[in-house]
Amino acid sequence: MHLIFENNAPGIVQHWKGTYKKIGSPEDEYALDEETWEVIGEETADAAKTIPALMARATPNIWTQACRYTAESWAFWITWQAPYVMKGRLPDPHYRHLLLFCKLIKLATRSLRRCSRNLIRVCANGTRATYEELYYRYDMDRISACPLNVHAMIHIANDTRHAGPLSRIWEYVTERFMGQISRSIKSRRYPFAQLSENVKKREQMKLVIAKYGLENELIFGAERRDWFKLSGQETMFPEINDTTVLKSPTQAGFAWPREHRLQVAIYFKQALQLTASSERIKKVLPSEVYRWGKFRVFGEKGVVSSKWAQERLSSDARRDSSFVRVELLADSNAHDALLPDVPLHQVYYGQLLYVVHVTMRKGCLPGVTKDEPAILGIVQWCEGAVGDASVSPVWYKKMGVLQAVNIATIQCVVGRQPVGDRWGIIDLNYGCASTTFVDPQGDGDDGDGLEDD
Repeated sequence: MHLIFENNAPGIVQHWKGTYKKIGSPEDEYALDEETWEVIGEETADAAKTIPALMARATPNIWTQACRYTAESWAFWITWQAPYVMKGRLPDPHYRHLLLFCKLIKLATRSLRRCSRNLIRVCANGTRATYEELYYRYDMDRISACPLNVHAMIHIANDTRHAGPLSRIWEYVTERFMGQISRSIKSRRYPFAQLSENVKKREQMKLVIAKYGLENELIFGAERRDWFKLSGQETMFPEINDTTVLKSPTQAGFAWPREHRLQVAIYFKQALQLTASSERIKKVLPSEVYRWGKFRVFGEKGVVSSKWAQERLSSDARRDSSFVRVELLADSNAHDALLPDVPLHQVYYGQLLYVVHVTMRKGCLPGVTKDEPAILGIVQWCEGAVGDASVSPVWYKKMGVLQAVNIATIQCVVGRQPVGDRWGIIDLNYGCASTTFVDPQGDGDDGDGLEDD
């Protein structure tokens, strides 16, 4: 946390601003002018409305409010937003160095089973060497561009070998615990005595809970919800999908558009391998359906909201969580109808319009031998947004065609970064550790801790 997010990341941004210590200059080829930084700052702040709160807290304007950036803010901005807002603004060598730096961060914070020390070592050595070539330039007059933090990156691979992914040893946990303790101090006359007493009582209570198995009886703060239980506004259809929980808002008797009904007909034609035409299948589908606005994975807290549900919220409180990552098996030989189908795993991005429960009744068409229910999401694709945005930047300019997809193919919610007339997809599906800290003996923390030393 301190190595990368509170030292190296801000240091690189200072280079780009031409203010790094005493060697930075607006004349440097990588130093951006104030007008460019004003645009970057506005784009960073505008992304707050298009990045779901589940993914990250809103990042302030990096040009006018960089002083408000915490380690968590730097982590999200440099890893996920910078590759988009700096595209075409930094010289190509410096932009490639940024992408390598982002790759190092992702690799070093992945889960243990995905962590690769060899890749981390290659990325760390490459990041350090490229940094020296671009910013130090092997000029002794610029030696201040090489602080100890830059050299320390080459030890990340060895640290991972000894301690596991760096997310196991970063200081978010410690400093947020300190934040919780500091907020419990009410005495102005004897603050340190109260601090000591609070820590002692907290540890005593943990020992009592551990000794007598009172985890459910003695809970600090509000009781957390069991996400394996459904609320009164949630519904499941385990006979169709035992992992999807549908949530309100709901609408019965929704007269869905014909175009949407046609897409559902195409889905059933392909899924059931029917010989009837899509138009004929559309005629046997109900003209009114029951639709849902949100869904979540059974046992998990994160909610995917549809465009319909988002429109019901006031624009002030809206942080768009209707754009999703969809994984499908595409035909790699789709360009030639004479070649056999060769399934190819592909990642797409689009906006979830709403979720419907549709059933094709038994005997309605030849080949339908039983009731065939399905939970489908009506998705409008981001035109040209194909590829894994968690690995490399994926762009799109406008929305494309509609398609009905099985709800199980929707993997997660994604964010979007506006850049000029384009949008960049922010997909956290790389397996990186979250900076959210949940104390098993206390309230979950929203991230407001003592992160800046």
